[in-house]
Amino acid sequence: MESSRSKANILVVDDQPESLLAVEAVLSELGENIVAARSGQEALLQMLKNDFAVVLLDVQMPGVNGFEVAALMREREKTRHTPIIFMTAAFTGDASVFKGYEVGAVDYIFKPVVPEILRAKVSVFVELERREEMIRQQRELLWEAERREHERRMEEALSFTHAVSHELRAPLRHIQSFSEILIEAYAGRLGDDGRSLLNRISGAANELLHLIDALLKFSEATRAHLRARDVDMSRLVAGIAVELKREEPSRNVEFDVQKGLAATGDPEFLRVAMENLLRNAWKFTAKKTVAHIAFGSSDGPGGAVYFVRDDGAGFSMEDAGKLFKPFSRLHARQDFEGTGVGLATVGRIIERHGGRIWAEGRVGGGATFFFTLHARAVDGPEPLIAG
Repeated sequence: MESSRSKANILVVDDQPESLLAVEAVLSELGENIVAARSGQEALLQMLKNDFAVVLLDVQMPGVNGFEVAALMREREKTRHTPIIFMTAAFTGDASVFKGYEVGAVDYIFKPVVPEILRAKVSVFVELERREEMIRQQRELLWEAERREHERRMEEALSFTHAVSHELRAPLRHIQSFSEILIEAYAGRLGDDGRSLLNRISGAANELLHLIDALLKFSEATRAHLRARDVDMSRLVAGIAVELKREEPSRNVEFDVQKGLAATGDPEFLRVAMENLLRNAWKFTAKKTVAHIAFGSSDGPGGAVYFVRDDGAGFSMEDAGKLFKPFSRLHARQDFEGTGVGLATVGRIIERHGGRIWAEGRVGGGATFFFTLHARAVDGPEPLIAG
């Protein structure tokens, strides 16, 4: 409805009170918001506070004149494209007109103003501003609709992945179990070739089960509710380090865990993130006689920046953008095992905690993963972020 539309702002600048009142009276019939300024300085202050569809600017004013105001407007990002109509008492020659257009004028109006001409010229720019605003609003609505559609498709894809993954686990476990039974119970009848084939079947089933588990964790990291608590990050990392050493006691890996580091976030999902990061470092230092993995924190502009550093295989910075995408692998499967989902899961968890994650590395020179966390602590069981 016409009555519900927002009013456009029109700035009228004139040091002569009678001229200012005359222009205001003529423009009042447009039904827009008229803002008056009696000097160039006052006009510039008004432009700092408000956006204007058009500025009517007197040329001759004491202090800062109209040309100077226009030049300053064109230097500022906010007013660089605001239409300027100069008002002048008399025609002062082509040089003056050219100067006005050089500093950004779109038109001239001569005093005493002709009401119909003034209203017509101003109406053009008011309508233009309104149409541009409508276009901006439509564009924002379109972007929002596309974002929602993308989120809906992502949710559907994740739900499908979650459901299929659950359905696949049972038959894969059967394949794995029956293969092991055949190997154990009928080893003498199978021969070397038969045992080799069954071992390959069992290994492939086990690899698929690991991939399914990784996909389920990624799905949970994307969809589940997160609950913020205070988390002792140093203790969490130290515990994971003990588990890794227990799993492969033959490895010589030195852990350097900075003490006293804490964060706010969901304890379970932060454990998933840290376990993935540390297992990643553990995996890519496997070829080192003595490996080093460090966890610590430094001060950043927005707060603590945590890091996990290793001296392993590293990666080329040209491939850094692929690290947190699902199924992206920077190393051959025969060199380093993995599902290609772990770091994507870490990235999603960090993102949902209001932080960001990035990495630096060098081929053969190790890698460092940095991340921030900006989750807000809550009391009670309320979800931090809805999935």
